Amino acid sequence: MAAQPKCLPPLDLGAVEPPSACAVHRRVRSHDRETPPAEPPSESPAALRVLQLSGYHGQPTSAGLLVARFDAGQRMRRAVKGLAGFWGAMVVSVFLPVAHFVLVPSFFFFGIYQFFKRLRVSELVRGAHGVCPDCGAEQDFETGARLALPMSVRCAKCHRGLTLAEVA
Repeated sequence: MAAQPKCLPPLDLGAVEPPSACAVHRRVRSHDRETPPAEPPSESPAALRVLQLSGYHGQPTSAGLLVARFDAGQRMRRAVKGLAGFWGAMVVSVFLPVAHFVLVPSFFFFGIYQFFKRLRVSELVRGAHGVCPDCGAEQDFETGARLALPMSVRCAKCHRGLTLAEVA
């Protein structure tokens, strides 16, 4: 029996493991497997949730959903950053002739809106990774930032609509 190459992990056909958190952020290529994966870029601890990915036909597959959770202090920092960004743009737009009549009040009120919106958000979706049940393509799925299940995603290869839902 031939020895397995060092770059591949040992095969265990009996156990199925959910995708790792790093697989959600970037596709792991064969030449990257020898180096340890980088931690996901987030300011809060991220939790990997295993969900069911279903399509039009074929067996549903499992998919990983990376969700960042924020405590009260982190939510306040995110809210202040959003407010500072829009109010900084407001200060810069003061120097634009004529446009400042619209931009300054818009940035002021939108900054306040973003502050309260970010203050309420306790969970954000950072990414999803799985295998399309219809065509078998492994990929990262484009998701919205809001966590609302079931979530609709689209396969980049076969362009079919898929549904991410809790495992029943």
